[in-house]
Amino acid sequence: MRKILVIVLTLFSFVISAQEVVLPIGSFLQAPVQRKSYKASGDTLALPLWDDFSSLMISDSLWESHGCGIDIYGSINPPSIGVVEFDAMDSVGGFYGSYEKSVVSDMLVSHPINLFFPSDQSIYLSFMYEPGGHKEMPEKQDSLVLQFYSPVDSSWTTVWYALGGDSLKPRFRQVILQINDSKYLQRGFRFRFVAYSSLGTASFPSLVSDCDFWYVDYVYLDRNRYAGDTVYRDVALQYPLQWRFGDYTAVPLDHYRDVAQNINHHVLVRFRNNDGVGRTIDSLYVVFRKKTDASLIDTLFLGSYSFPPYKDFFVKNDKVNYVFPQFTDQDVEVEAQTRLVTDNFDPVENNQVASTVYLTNFYAYDDGSAEAGYGLYGDGTFQALVAARFYTYKDDYLKGVKIFFNKTYGGRQPRYFYLMVWENDTVTGKPGKMVYEKAGMEIDFDHLGEYQTYYLDTLLRVTDTFYIGWKKTDEQLMNVGLDLNDIRPNYKFYNITGEWLSSSIEGNLMIRPIMGHVLNTAVPQQQMNVNIYPNPAHNYLMVQIQGRAMLKLYSVDGRLVMVRQIADRQRLDVSGLLPGLYILRLIDSHGRTISKKIVVR
Repeated sequence: MRKILVIVLTLFSFVISAQEVVLPIGSFLQAPVQRKSYKASGDTLALPLWDDFSSLMISDSLWESHGCGIDIYGSINPPSIGVVEFDAMDSVGGFYGSYEKSVVSDMLVSHPINLFFPSDQSIYLSFMYEPGGHKEMPEKQDSLVLQFYSPVDSSWTTVWYALGGDSLKPRFRQVILQINDSKYLQRGFRFRFVAYSSLGTASFPSLVSDCDFWYVDYVYLDRNRYAGDTVYRDVALQYPLQWRFGDYTAVPLDHYRDVAQNINHHVLVRFRNNDGVGRTIDSLYVVFRKKTDASLIDTLFLGSYSFPPYKDFFVKNDKVNYVFPQFTDQDVEVEAQTRLVTDNFDPVENNQVASTVYLTNFYAYDDGSAEAGYGLYGDGTFQALVAARFYTYKDDYLKGVKIFFNKTYGGRQPRYFYLMVWENDTVTGKPGKMVYEKAGMEIDFDHLGEYQTYYLDTLLRVTDTFYIGWKKTDEQLMNVGLDLNDIRPNYKFYNITGEWLSSSIEGNLMIRPIMGHVLNTAVPQQQMNVNIYPNPAHNYLMVQIQGRAMLKLYSVDGRLVMVRQIADRQRLDVSGLLPGLYILRLIDSHGRTISKKIVVR
């Protein structure tokens, strides 16, 4: 690897390093790790063996998966929806790799196959592969290897490999290999794809994340084939439907109700003709259903199309003549199943795919999949700021935020940050006055690779444009997900030296403001009765509360310096703390929280 596809900003330059992302919301469907012997069993598969992985899972009846899984967003122009992803991370978030040295990582191993066809010259194995995709390209010491297993001598032999390197381009390539050696033409033959990965330098551990990506699709083993048998009579969807409400992939339902007629609804469907002749799609349409009960909402027809052979094609409409009905629910998740209808000989498995349209309580630009990580790193980035611009379709209250944190090698990223909100500077079009700051926001390292939710202490009125983001607590990289699938106007900003700058990095920051007029508490916030004295404190601090509470004390740079379970009236010894400003947070038995600034002298 290089350092992984994490996008990093420094004071002097932009550095692109590498990052792997586990996609917990449908994009990366991970297969469980299976540590089985490679010895062939007595049960064998019969030809043909074909898998385009459009079921979005690795079939237990065909394969043993050793860490790899199915990806539906990371590859570029795949032959069909769903590809096998190989990288440096196993299926439970651990890393195979070591620094600089390339080691065995993910593997996909076939079950035993009956190839007992002595002297047959027509048996061929074909597949398609792509290095890197949208993610980090493997380095020259990294590779994807194909090996055959011989039941005759119980050994694996490398028969093909592809090396990484700077000269590679992320596109799918076709491979077809004849199998005619008698030691393979046996009952119990197997083959496996093996990835070799490395983790780059140890100099910057917070920059190391998943890396060295390879993608495999269209695996086909059969008799009566020949060296040029690489035409697939298949028209296939490549990605799930992309649906947007203006710039957003998700909007709060009550906001949508008010402005639905004025929003430009956008749709994007991408598919490919893998056939050697022109093909026709009789109809392309989307079926909308409520995910809670699968009840039908509506059907949207997107047209009929003809297109040439070996062609990637997309249907894009930035002003779809469609508005969702007036749901009576508080929030709705809609399953949007895209379907294409073509010739009756066409495989149907990859002609339909489902995605989710969110009409709930948050705004989002991203599609839920992270192809990279975004952050600030290096000297001078202590207390540096990152902000994402949002605009609300109606005046409302901001009550929280969802942030997607990527997995990193050894969990090397800051544990705490400040949650920040700014008004819009109407002159510069950048973040203006800071209107909210909350210290001690903790990243849950047990839930990296998914969204984590943080609530404000008080409802914050927002109208029109606002910014939400974070302030760093050290100079290590805080690795936040970046969606690279559908590049939209760049709404990311950063501030290292006191001046807000527009990010030059494309992609959607995976941060989602939560809207609503009710705080996430069972009891109103103002009913929490707390008395804290003396403040400033010298040797001790008295905290008085009704009932029991969890107390956390943070330094101004976000470090947790004290944790206590307290009840009623508690005396805290602060004589060992360095003089300065601290943030005291209390969470009581009702789930209510309160934060106070404390000065220690």
